[in-house]
Amino acid sequence: MSSRRLRLTPLDPSDAALSAFLCGDPWPFHVQVHHTPQTVAANVAMGAYAGPDTEGHWICRGAEPIGLVVLQELCDPTPVFDLRLAGGARGRGLGGQVLELLAGEVFTRHDKHRLEGHTRADNAAMRRCFERSGWTQEAHHRQAWPDLRGAWHDATTYALLRSEWASGAQVPVPLSFPPLALR
Repeated sequence: MSSRRLRLTPLDPSDAALSAFLCGDPWPFHVQVHHTPQTVAANVAMGAYAGPDTEGHWICRGAEPIGLVVLQELCDPTPVFDLRLAGGARGRGLGGQVLELLAGEVFTRHDKHRLEGHTRADNAAMRRCFERSGWTQEAHHRQAWPDLRGAWHDATTYALLRSEWASGAQVPVPLSFPPLALR
């Protein structure tokens, strides 16, 4: 792959390239591992890639789309996202660049205070990406992520605050709290 920097470009959900991208690779750490043109069309119809609080972007390296990121819950104070890199772009250290672009988008253009990301606990690559990019793990959810075979997987939540993004300093999560007064 070329050494050109990554950039986000707006996604048009009606573009056939979206279906080709989603159907072209398996997505092993997503609920839907394999897409068909029909599943993509159904998701487009439900507003999964564009809507009042959803915004899809291609992740491009030069002119080549190498991934997809969808900001969700943009009407909420804490948006979340869905990130998918094409099979050929995975394992190349690009995830951190995507997280940086995404944080810039959320904290500057959308003027948000915080950004959350969720992943399956067994998605070691994404968890390493979050940690190397200065995100803080805030939660571990037991058997919270279903797959289409009916299995349940543990999930983790990471977050980045605008102040952390701006300063590069992480705010640690408190590991203990004062005792609760029981009534």
